[in-house]
Amino acid sequence: MSRNLESTMSSNLASTGFKPAFFVKFEFDYTTTPGDSDLRLWTGSGTISYNSENYIGLGNLVNLEMPAESQDGSAQAVTFTLSGLPSTNISLAMTEQYQNRPVTCWFATMSNATTISGTPYKIFEGLIDVMEVSDNGQTASISVKTEGFAYGVGPCSARRTEQDQKERYPGTGQYDPADRSLRFVADLAEKEFRWGIKA
Repeated sequence: MSRNLESTMSSNLASTGFKPAFFVKFEFDYTTTPGDSDLRLWTGSGTISYNSENYIGLGNLVNLEMPAESQDGSAQAVTFTLSGLPSTNISLAMTEQYQNRPVTCWFATMSNATTISGTPYKIFEGLIDVMEVSDNGQTASISVKTEGFAYGVGPCSARRTEQDQKERYPGTGQYDPADRSLRFVADLAEKEFRWGIKA
C-alpha cells in the first residue's frame, strides 16, 4: 500500500546511509494537566524533542512486532516490548488504568544520532489492550499489546453523561464542577420526540 511521505523522508529512504528510529507515545490518564503522565520513548539514546514533546531514548523499546499489512486497511495488532526498566517503575503497569488508553508510533529517519531528518511518519495509532510483566527483582520487562482503533467497535459502557465524566476524571484538576454541559444527556434516553407534527 502506497504511503504519502514527506519529500525529505522519501529522499532519505532512497539513500543508503539513513538511520531509522521509532518514536512511541503511551497516553495515560493525566494527574494535573493533559500529557503529564504520558510515557514517551524512542529507539535511540538521549532525549529528543519531537512535536514539542520530549522522548526519552533509554534503549528500552527493544522489540516492535508489526503485523503484516492487510490490503483492506483493517485494524491490526501491534506489540511493544520494553525491557531493562527499574522495578520501581513497574507500578505503572500494575496500578495505571491503562486499558483502552491511546498509543501512537512514528517511524523517523535521523541525520545523526540526535537529529530528526524530515517529518516522522505515523505508522500506528490504536489503544492499549494488555500489559504483561516479567520481573526478576532488579529489572523488569513489559510487553504492551495494542489494537488498532477499529478493534472493539460496538456497544460502549460509557454513556457520556455528567456522572460518567465525574467517574472517568475523579482527580483534582481533571473534572471541572462548573462544566454542566452534559447534565441533560441522561434525560434524552427517555425523551419522546414528535417529528413532523405539532406537539
